[in-house]
Amino acid sequence: MNLEKLSETKIISPKDRVRLEQSFELLASGAYLGELTEHGLFTDKELIFMSRRCPVIKGIMEEALSIRDEIRQLRRVDAADTRAVEGVEKAVYNHRGDFIGNEQTYSDSLLALQLKANDAPKYAGSGVQVGGGFVLNVNLGIDRSKPEEKIVDAECTEKKEEVVDGKKR
Repeated sequence: MNLEKLSETKIISPKDRVRLEQSFELLASGAYLGELTEHGLFTDKELIFMSRRCPVIKGIMEEALSIRDEIRQLRRVDAADTRAVEGVEKAVYNHRGDFIGNEQTYSDSLLALQLKANDAPKYAGSGVQVGGGFVLNVNLGIDRSKPEEKIVDAECTEKKEEVVDGKKR
């Protein structure tokens, strides 16, 4: 973040400039807007008000929030990787509810998702084409040799009637 630009702003005093820098640094480290007041910094309403009045503050705030979002995404990816590759411990109980021990469980779906994300052409299913959309093949299991009509009565149950030679049966 380019916090040197804050010296150009005339909307805040030099005393509040330090608090504003600390607010942006805390935001960029992953804090929510509401957490700033717990640290004695600006409230979320004050920050939003200042960002609306000053384009420099707005730019720095947007940059701090984008850094925060990137950090959170990296944490999510790390947690998913830990769960997929290293696994997590899960308590095991017998049929009477007695604790037996722990077992390591892994998430196969997360691992498959990570493999697809890293090398889509190699690990994608047969219905996926990289770069140009996807192809979806659906077999509805409709037998076209016998036409049927479905009638739903007042009790919401289906009654099937066959049509033979144009007559309902």
